[in-house]
Amino acid sequence: MQKLQTLIDRAEEVCGSKTAVAARIGVSRQQLHNLYTGHTPMSVEHAGQLALIAGVDVENAVMVAAASQLRRTERGRAVMEAIERRFLAIVVGICSFFATGGEALGSPNGEQKRQVAIDVSHIVSNVFRTLVGAVLAWTKRPRPCCVPA
Repeated sequence: MQKLQTLIDRAEEVCGSKTAVAARIGVSRQQLHNLYTGHTPMSVEHAGQLALIAGVDVENAVMVAAASQLRRTERGRAVMEAIERRFLAIVVGICSFFATGGEALGSPNGEQKRQVAIDVSHIVSNVFRTLVGAVLAWTKRPRPCCVPA
């Protein structure tokens, strides 16, 4: 919730007022206020539009909005907990790899470690995109134009 309020605040800094932000994303000033206070859940579409206006990471904003929507139902909370457990397992695996200095590779040299770090960053990025896609598919919403396929 706090992250979505910050997103609106940043968009307001760019646009000059909440009224201007509301006009840019195609909602009334009252609807924007309801999004800000959490009385109305923020759609992934609005989160994507606000992120573009604010100049922040669109994928992250969309994921936060989708997660916020999912957490409103018991089934959604169960889905988010399953996603979090899988993501945590990936992060623990990556941290373990780096904590051992890449021992899984034998005795890697600097170039091998650098390549592994690049590969890991691609894996994490792909996992994140997959999670966004899964959450959007689960909510049965069309993918916003600002989220890459």
